[in-house]
Amino acid sequence: MSYELAPLGQAFLGKGSFSQVYKATEISTAKFVALKKSRASKKLQRTLLQYEARLLQLLQGHRSIPFVYAYGHLHFEYLAMELLGPSLADKQQENCTMDLSPRDDLESLAYIALYLLRGSLPWKPRPRLEDQIQSHEIVRLLKLGCSAEELSSEFPPEFCDLLTNSRSLKFGQLPDYTRIRDTFADLAKRKGFPITGPLDWRTHPGPTYTSVDEPEVSVSDEDMPGDDEDSNSSFKNSYFAWDIDQWDDRQGERDKDLTLPENQITPKQFGSILPITEVLDKSI
Repeated sequence: MSYELAPLGQAFLGKGSFSQVYKATEISTAKFVALKKSRASKKLQRTLLQYEARLLQLLQGHRSIPFVYAYGHLHFEYLAMELLGPSLADKQQENCTMDLSPRDDLESLAYIALYLLRGSLPWKPRPRLEDQIQSHEIVRLLKLGCSAEELSSEFPPEFCDLLTNSRSLKFGQLPDYTRIRDTFADLAKRKGFPITGPLDWRTHPGPTYTSVDEPEVSVSDEDMPGDDEDSNSSFKNSYFAWDIDQWDDRQGERDKDLTLPENQITPKQFGSILPITEVLDKSI
């Protein structure tokens, strides 16, 4: 599979702790994709993007999981996946190009909670090819036209109060977090949900996968670039890239308790995930 990045100024979408994400086109089909790029020595047997590709493949079928198209480890490693829309944290003030404040975070929390309860929101998803400016305006109008009562009519009133409260706050005004926590703690008790159990970011006793030691990695002279290598493209050669300083310490250690067995991560298991053979960047 061959991909070409979007024009300069339109390609970069964001970055995380170990990769950068770009908008790209699959050359043979002209399909837009999200292309993740990470620097990893070819001596590494199980890189982060390879691991992510396999995990996403195991989770395929859920509507919240993007479809994975292709993976390749050239000089950089790449992961091509479904290009999704903006974050669920679209807020009315953000759509109106106003500064954001704590009230907007609370409103965003209310939207996320309602999305989990309803399975959808009136403004999600937007058509993939819709003009971005037009899309923002439509989302803004839809949010303004949806009352808290309409969005939460089939659910406990606490969710309606959460959204109503967030919309009533003034710019810079802090929400009454204690009251909100107490309100939902009471709701959990009434519904019979435990409120003292471990949260999802805390250690929870239970079965774990067998840990697999990562091989030691050393870079020899053979892995260093020669004088005849092209030094102009940051998508071909990670040693002479203009963004070389952004790739330090990207392949960190993974918690062994959260690591799948080696026989579940090898590229032989990829199946429908095609190999990436070329990435073109004509913007630099």
